[in-house]
Amino acid sequence: MHVFNICINFTILNNNNMISDKIILADSDSFIELIRAEVERAVEASFTAFESRQDPTPPERFSQRQISQRRKVSEPTLIKWRKEGKLDCDEINGRIYYTDAQVNEAFQRSKRAQWEEKA
Repeated sequence: MHVFNICINFTILNNNNMISDKIILADSDSFIELIRAEVERAVEASFTAFESRQDPTPPERFSQRQISQRRKVSEPTLIKWRKEGKLDCDEINGRIYYTDAQVNEAFQRSKRAQWEEKA
């Protein structure tokens, strides 16, 4: 059986766009293991970077009717608040949706405005 020594020089571009050179001198079995480990590390780093960019749980969105029923506020009031800029919304395929956070903020603004009027 012949054992071959392999010498390879390759350049790696890491996550910080820094270039580093590696020189490897190994027998063929060790070389294959080094390549496998390097590929595994690169794939894991790619998945980690991809997952970190994903929003883990997008907010649940509700239609105007759903929010009206959930929060005991009329649909005309929701429309008025939206047009006045008091209530943020998400428009998806031409339909209006609200998140609980958007509605909570609008209620807080409304309460602050009522307190300021009474003062």
